[in-house]
Amino acid sequence: MKLPVVFLALTFSLILTGCSKPPEEPAEQPAPQEPHEHPGGHGHDHAPHHGIMVPMKSNGIPVAYAEVKLHDDKGDIEIWLTTDEAGTQPFDLPLDATIDLITSKLEPAGVVLAVRNTTQNEDESGTPTIRDGKTNYFIFPGDTGKDASHFQGKEFTTPAQVRVYVQGALVITQEFELRPHVH
Repeated sequence: MKLPVVFLALTFSLILTGCSKPPEEPAEQPAPQEPHEHPGGHGHDHAPHHGIMVPMKSNGIPVAYAEVKLHDDKGDIEIWLTTDEAGTQPFDLPLDATIDLITSKLEPAGVVLAVRNTTQNEDESGTPTIRDGKTNYFIFPGDTGKDASHFQGKEFTTPAQVRVYVQGALVITQEFELRPHVH
C-alpha cells in the first residue's frame, strides 16, 4: 500500500525540523519595503549575514530557509540554511552535502556550493559553523578554483533557485532575484 504524498512530505518535514512546527509560510501580501530592500520582499536588511532570505519547501511543505549572499567584488556566494526565517536556528547537513544554485539565464546554468573545509568550515566572518559533524554553511567557489567572475559587479542580477537533497528528498526555493550584497 502506498502512503499518500502529503503524509510523506509532512513526516519528512517533521523529521527535518526535529518534530517541531514547520516554518510558517511568508505572508501573501508583501510587507512594506524598508530602505535597501529589493522588490519582491527579499531584503538584505534583516537577514543575519545581510543576504537574501528565501523559504525552502519539500513537496510544497516549508522545511527551511536559505540565506543567500552574493559578494559583488569577487562574485563568491555564501549560503546559510536555517529552520527559521530570522536565520537563528541552523538547518545542519552532513559535511559532504552540496547545494545547487541554479541560474537559468547564465552559462553555466548553475554552480555547486560546498563546505569550505571539514575542520571548522568558517564563514567569511571567521565564525566556525560545524556542529556535531554537520554544518549549515556552504560557499562557491571556495578553494575549487572555479571562475566566479560572471557573478561580479554591483549591478549584477539574475533569476536563481536554491536546491538541495536531504535524505533523498528535494528541498527547493522558488525562483528569486539574486542580487549582490554591495559593500
